[in-house]
Amino acid sequence: MRWKRRGRQTTYTAVSDYFRLSVEAGLRLLFGGEAGGKSQLGRAVCEFKSSYKLRFWSSFKGWGCSLINTEEASMSISMEVMDEIRAADEAFTEAYHKGDAAGLAALYTKDGEFMPPNTDIIKGRSAIEKQFQSFMDMGVKEIKLETTELDGFGNTAFEIGKYILEDTDGMVLDRGKFMVIWKKESDHWKLHRDMINSSMPALH
Repeated sequence: MRWKRRGRQTTYTAVSDYFRLSVEAGLRLLFGGEAGGKSQLGRAVCEFKSSYKLRFWSSFKGWGCSLINTEEASMSISMEVMDEIRAADEAFTEAYHKGDAAGLAALYTKDGEFMPPNTDIIKGRSAIEKQFQSFMDMGVKEIKLETTELDGFGNTAFEIGKYILEDTDGMVLDRGKFMVIWKKESDHWKLHRDMINSSMPALH
């Protein structure tokens, strides 16, 4: 599945057979025996073979283990969540384009943290607002984002991608990578931990 939109592209890939077979083999090596054997892991292997969405927790007692197989435990977030995070990302770039540092900071959780390179962690909305205002004052006019990975579980999601910073003439001032941990706060997805790292050569 592929999304295309202004200045951004998000790609999602399915779990491969290689991953499935590797996990199946790992379960057998860890607990011994073939599927259908005396341990509960035998049944777990069979269940795993029939479902890519198996998410399990194990509690070990001797050679036994208890497993939970549930759709709600899948690491694959829903399309609804993807749409909500996509909308939050677009609100982020739009707020920056308008020079609205306060509106941008409001997209972070109350105890959100922004981690730009070559400085300490920026903690809290007020400090994050000041940091982005300083970027704007330095002539950074646009932020463009490209998501390469997006997944999550429950009220937490993570996003990995690339960014480009441009001035008013469209000249690239910086390009690099980002990683965001999203949290659902007051029924809205917000940036909880936001780390960026430049890919530009270091200045000497």
